[in-house]
Amino acid sequence: MIDIITYIIIGIGLSIDAFIVSISYGTVISKYKEKILLVFTIGILHFIMPLLGSVIANIINDILIINTKYIVIAIFIVLLIGMLKNDNQSIINIASMLSIFLLGIAVSMDSLSVGIALTLSEPEIIPAALTFSIISTIITLFGIKIGSCITQKYNNRAKILGIILILIVILKYLICTS
Repeated sequence: MIDIITYIIIGIGLSIDAFIVSISYGTVISKYKEKILLVFTIGILHFIMPLLGSVIANIINDILIINTKYIVIAIFIVLLIGMLKNDNQSIINIASMLSIFLLGIAVSMDSLSVGIALTLSEPEIIPAALTFSIISTIITLFGIKIGSCITQKYNNRAKILGIILILIVILKYLICTS
């Protein structure tokens, strides 16, 4: 049985992408409603993805290895292109629930893999998924707040930071994920 401290550490690791991306998005999202929608979407998906991973693990039990690297990279590239085209409008209509949902999926894909791995060693996945959800919600909220503060202080130059952060996440998936 894995203890709660281990779940917290895993949850923080799973939320790093969400944190970096939420800082980036905090530099371009101005509406409070959109920020809250992003925070809760990421939090909910960090709960759902390990559960989905658990279901997959129970069905296939080590027969199929899931590599979501290219799906995540494609989503981030689409979002990056939207940021580059942004001229004081929403990123590829970032206010749309679809864009926020795609971002949530992209930053919670690693939770799917962790759900698969945990299910193979842990009989109960819900405490882990709940911990991941709470941590990612809090971390995303902080990221959005930091991005908003950067925008207030540096205005138009904050968008450049947002683009750089998205590029870092894309590079991370290209280089570090197998």
